[in-house]
Amino acid sequence: MRVPGASSAFDARPQPGQAGPAATDEIHIHIGRIEVTAVQEAATPRARERAATAPMSLQDYLDRRNRGGA
Repeated sequence: MRVPGASSAFDARPQPGQAGPAATDEIHIHIGRIEVTAVQEAATPRARERAATAPMSLQDYLDRRNRGGA
């Protein structure tokens, strides 16, 4: 059902036998490589690591084990 006074895309198309636009525009799309470089924020200073305790000697380990100490 057509509504009087309403237009549509169909009405805008040139009908056979009607003169259309002189030349149609051509669009060429070429997709290439896109390079993205992330921007890094300045590194936050790390907390100073706790100084490691000196390694236990074998004799100290054996003495502690024999005493039952932790």
